[in-house]
This record gives sequence, C-alpha cells and structure tokens, in this order.
Amino acid sequence: MMQGTIDDTAFLAVPRAVAFAEAMGGLRVIADHNHQLVAWAAHMLARRWGTEILVPTALCGSMAVVRCPFDAASPEEDLFSLVWDRFSLVVPVIPMPGMPGVWIRVSAQIYNERGHYEKLADAVLLLLAERCATAKPLAV
Repeated sequence: MMQGTIDDTAFLAVPRAVAFAEAMGGLRVIADHNHQLVAWAAHMLARRWGTEILVPTALCGSMAVVRCPFDAASPEEDLFSLVWDRFSLVVPVIPMPGMPGVWIRVSAQIYNERGHYEKLADAVLLLLAERCATAKPLAV
C-alpha cells in the first residue's frame, strides 16, 4: 500500500530532465546562461528604476534582489499579488530587515528571455507613475 502523499512523478521525469539539460549544452552552460541573464536583468532594473542591487551580481547565481522604487502603500498592501493580478508576473516582493523599502527578487531559468524582465521594469514604473499621480501634496 502506498501513502497518498508520495508522488512518483518527479522520479519518472528525471530521465527527460537530464536529456533536456544535455540537449541545452549541459548544466554548466545552463548555469552560465542563467547567471548572465539575471546579472543583465538586475542591472537593467536598477538602472531603469533608479535603485540598487542588494548583492553584487558577481556573487549571484541565478537570482538577484533589486530595490523597488516605491514602498507598499500600507502594511496590508500585497505587492506580489498586485503585480500578478495586473501584469501576470510572478516575482517575490519582500522587505529586507534593516534595509529601506521593499525588494524584488528576480531569477533566471533557461526559458526566460530579456523581454520578461523588461515587462517587469515597465510594470513597476507604471505602478510608480500611478502612485505619483494620486499622491497628495505635503501640507505646508
């Protein structure tokens, strides 16, 4: 009798996954591709948003963290869901203890392309523009 929480799918998929990795040039080629893509993406996002990258990209594998150009409007605002609902993009939006603002973690896989990150850059800039347009002026 097999326990209901055990699923053999992952084990059955391994031969196809290994064949796919080999067809793409092997794990080293895939890792290099992912690193180069995420480094490009992090620098592009930080430049377009006028923010910063948390850790130098030379120290990143296939993930990087970039500061968002705005904070959540309230502690209850869920920026992850907002980006998903409005733009169909899945990116973790996280606070970093001891650091200002919120941060967006981007990752790269063999199936990603530069256009995915450009869409993210545009989406966040649109949200920023909307926030600026509705901001109340400071009282004098």
